[in-house]
Amino acid sequence: MNNVFITYAYSWIKQAVSIYIQNCGQQVSVPIYMQQRIYRYNRCNGYYLSKYNREATDSELCYYIEINPMQLDSLKKYMGVLRVTSLDSP
Repeated sequence: MNNVFITYAYSWIKQAVSIYIQNCGQQVSVPIYMQQRIYRYNRCNGYYLSKYNREATDSELCYYIEINPMQLDSLKKYMGVLRVTSLDSP
């Protein structure tokens, strides 16, 4: 019983710390669900690049990330916001 509680507590603490870092670790605030989608997007594109030597098409991305095309456009917009590293850079 104690082992189950420790494992359960560990997962909740790990999740809480992860969410805190995601919320406080960026200057531009991007919702956590969008950060997870960006992670899936990058992972899917990386997989296609390594396996097929090309980037995934929008329809393939929508299928594997489980979003619709409008959500994919929104995702790409957020990814564009995250690319800005400095306001002084051109």
